[in-house]
Order: sequence, then structure tokens, then C-alpha cells
Amino acid sequence: MELGANESYGVDVNMDQNLVVIGTNKVVVVLIDIRGLSAPTVQNAYIPEISAIDSTSGNNEADGSLDVTVSLDKASTAPVSVDWTTVDGTATAPSDYTTSTGSLTFAPGEISKTISISIVNDGTGEGLESFDIALSSPDHGVIVKEVANVSFSN
Repeated sequence: MELGANESYGVDVNMDQNLVVIGTNKVVVVLIDIRGLSAPTVQNAYIPEISAIDSTSGNNEADGSLDVTVSLDKASTAPVSVDWTTVDGTATAPSDYTTSTGSLTFAPGEISKTISISIVNDGTGEGLESFDIALSSPDHGVIVKEVANVSFSN
């Protein structure tokens, strides 16, 4: 579409779609979706917020594994995916836990996924230890809590 010298066009922006106008002139209006998608559509009109949930109580090394929850604030009508990886803290791989990476995909309607991490029971009294699960590369969603702290004791 070409704009003529004396023509004007209107643009309706629904701010509920989390769009922001970053530049304007008489010919071009540039909109960027600040929530991770280039253009909301009927299929993805709401952009889910992805959160890694801390797992800091009741975890014991003797259990052999622990679970970390990743959640969406609302169900989506389209699949939502996010990558994750473990990151050393006071607990280090491979002596305290098994390094892991992966990807989670939420089917339409799902709001929660679980990551299970193997813990090494070394029998040494080390007190409270911790590591992180870091989220990255969201697809059809935006990460609002990127890191879950995971702690466990002997």
C-alpha cells in the first residue's frame, strides 16, 4: 500500500495487547509488542507470563530428586514453550546434583509443568545447599521470573 501526499490512515492500538508506540512520523507508525510476539492474533491474543517457582522447603538429599514448577499466569490457546538449564550455586554439579537442560511445552489450556532434578546423596553433612533453574528462549510467552532458587539439605 502506498500513501499519497494528502492521504491519512488511522491506527487503532489496544493497549491491553501490551504494545508500545516507539516512533511516529506522517508516513510510518512502528509498533513493537513488548511481551515477546511481533503481532498478537486471534490465536494468541493474550501473551502468557512464564515464571520459575522457587523450591526451597522440604527438599532432602536422601530423596534422590526434587521437583521445580514452571507456571503460566493464564492458560493460552496456543502452545507456549521455554528452555531451562541448571546453574551452580552452593550446590555444584556433578557432586551435589545432575546438570540438566531441557525445554518445556505447555499445551493449550495447561498452566503448570514440572522439572525433576536428580540429587546426589553423598552422605556428607553440608547443611543447606542450593542451585538455580534458569529459563530462556520463550516462544508465545514472556518470562517474568527467570530464575528459580532450589535448595535442599542432608
